[in-house]
Amino acid sequence: MNSISRSGHVIGKRFGLGRDAVFRLWKAAIKDDEGLLDEAITQTYEGMVRLDPVRAEEVMSLAIRRHSSAKQAFRDIFARAKARVLPFNLPVAAN
Repeated sequence: MNSISRSGHVIGKRFGLGRDAVFRLWKAAIKDDEGLLDEAITQTYEGMVRLDPVRAEEVMSLAIRRHSSAKQAFRDIFARAKARVLPFNLPVAAN
């Protein structure tokens, strides 16, 4: 797959849109395309379950129940996933 930035189809640069405007357009495009939405949800689900299956179930339960803490729970599990990313070729030290 060719990079979209090399193909000249980068919307923000092409139309002078700011980062927030590009994000809103991207969000709308995903909401409007069921296939893109399914892929985004699938990847999110698989990543959460790989990281911590128990916590993933709790986060999903909060979202399903429309609980007020669901947004923060999503942020927390994604922050944990980001913190666990290690450089690819470095060996992990034994404890």
